[in-house]
Parts: sequence; structure tokens; C-alpha cells
Amino acid sequence: MLVENSDKFLLVLSISFESLALILQFLLFSELSEGIPVLTDEGEEVGRSVAAAKKGITEVVVSRIVMAVPGMGGSYFDTTQKI
Repeated sequence: MLVENSDKFLLVLSISFESLALILQFLLFSELSEGIPVLTDEGEEVGRSVAAAKKGITEVVVSRIVMAVPGMGGSYFDTTQKI
């Protein structure tokens, strides 16, 4: 039972990283190379930040991987289940 759940976890993880690679390559390349706009409270652009782009993309990737985990069957994190 534990092996099956580990396999599911690795499958989800590998698919997540593969989709991340495609997203970074095709959609987010300009954000990573040029940065994202930094705005004032009034909405005026004061510059661009590569660091903010990296932080934002990292947070989105981590949240997408975490959101995919419950769909693996649920028993992977079930501490009451006996092995």
C-alpha cells in the first residue's frame, strides 16, 4: 500500500515539474528575464523586478504541487491507516 502511494506521489511530482518546465519556457520567460512591473499604490510603474518574478513563480509552483497531492488518493497522508 505504501509503495502504491509513493508511486502516485512521484508521478504527480514529475508531472508537476514537467508542466513547470513548459510554463517557464514558453509563458514566463520574459518575466524571468525582464522582471515584472513594480507599481506604486497609485498604479504608476516605478521599475521592474526579476526577484519578485522569481518569488511569485516559485509560490505558484509550490501551491500547484500541494493542491495536486490530495487527488492522489488521500491515504498517502492518512496517519490512521495501518501498513
